Amino acid sequence: MYLLEVKDVSKKFGGVKALQKVSLNVEKQKIYGLIGPNGAGKSTLFKVIMGILKPDEGKILFKGENIAGRPAHKIYKMGLACTFQLATVFLDLSAFDNIRLGVMACGKDSDKKIDERVNELLNLVGLVEKKNVLAKNLTLPERKKLDLARALGVSPELLLVDEIVPGLTPTEVANVIELIKRIRDVYGTTVIMVEHVMRVVMSVSEWIFVLNHGEKIAEGAPREITRNELVVKAYLGDKTKNINR
Repeated sequence: MYLLEVKDVSKKFGGVKALQKVSLNVEKQKIYGLIGPNGAGKSTLFKVIMGILKPDEGKILFKGENIAGRPAHKIYKMGLACTFQLATVFLDLSAFDNIRLGVMACGKDSDKKIDERVNELLNLVGLVEKKNVLAKNLTLPERKKLDLARALGVSPELLLVDEIVPGLTPTEVANVIELIKRIRDVYGTTVIMVEHVMRVVMSVSEWIFVLNHGEKIAEGAPREITRNELVVKAYLGDKTKNINR
């Protein structure tokens, strides 16, 4: 059984078809890339999976259950979490308390266990020294790390990561690549990444889905995707020259 199955999902906004019969199968403990040009439907697909938007058609099976149209907070508690392009953190709370809220959503652990988990996640994303700093006083890269740690607080089986790299230095990008791999290796979390930086997608993904104008036009291993004529024409173009730089 797949961890996630998206079956013929469609979504319209007025007369605009944001998603058209999109289908994906996602296995456990793998890292996936989701790519495509701006407006391809990537973020819309994430929002539909997370219950923020309701699909017009199709099914979304998570661990065998159809979650299409369920409230986002119920999907979250099932073990499916997401980060978005703009970090969704509480600016007037400390880094520690932001993550603590995420951990508390898991269940009814004791305060001691909750705090231990928070400190573990702070260490994972490299924010231990900033644990008492208000989120509004963190840098953009630090807020993105905080948002990632907050999402991990629910101990998700599936984590959707929407453009975590923009605004980061090359060193920070390399650290994010290793962080995503650690999340998979240490926690057994399946990850789907939306990302425009092809070097990141190709270096971390085991399988890639490609959307264009709301349709899935291809899927495959990274090397196959870079050679797919439809993908090159619709999206990659000269980007393939920079993938291995």
